[in-house]
Amino acid sequence: MHSIAAENVWQHASAAICRAWQAPTLQSIVRFGALEDSLALLHPMLSLHEVKVRVVQVIEETADTKTFFLKPNLQWRAAGVRAGQFVRVRVEINGRRLERNYSLTSIPGQRLLAITVKRQGQVSAFLHQHVKQGSIVTLSQALGEFVLPDEAALPSKILLLSAGSGITPVMAMLRQLQAWRYRGEIVFLHCCKSAEDWIFASELQTIAAQMLWRCSCQI
Repeated sequence: MHSIAAENVWQHASAAICRAWQAPTLQSIVRFGALEDSLALLHPMLSLHEVKVRVVQVIEETADTKTFFLKPNLQWRAAGVRAGQFVRVRVEINGRRLERNYSLTSIPGQRLLAITVKRQGQVSAFLHQHVKQGSIVTLSQALGEFVLPDEAALPSKILLLSAGSGITPVMAMLRQLQAWRYRGEIVFLHCCKSAEDWIFASELQTIAAQMLWRCSCQI
């Protein structure tokens, strides 16, 4: 608890520093890169412009899929985030900075962000092997236009289709619809190699039963 409180203090301090740096007189004598480097030395979550996130929990969804729960710093712009969007995750592997896109499986407004990553490539393998509780990585802001309509504009019937790890943005949409207490008709069809590869299987069956939605998986 002490370290979390200290982290919050540092984040608010960095926000104040960022506001102060906007003054033209200070910008003329302090290089932005030098200020950013100094903040990073004080605490790895501090940044004047980058979204840094600390991993607070990792859950194994299937044998090759994990969900990472992330606490963002104050640079994360929560306003305007939509269910179905993705973030670019940046990591450094053998001295190279690499980025990959991963859908947010959390819904807007939640305290923690979540991404669900299937191990299928260099970056996802790195996340599975090396990123654990307490690790810090860099994200972009939320991106993408594959999103639900506004709550007031939802149709009375919704058909959702996905396959494999493509379930991740759809899962965020289903969770959002559940949070909105959507009472329309939803048919969700998902395809995967085997029952063991069905990401979120247990939760989906629970949601379907609670909300009286039709949910099936094609093996």
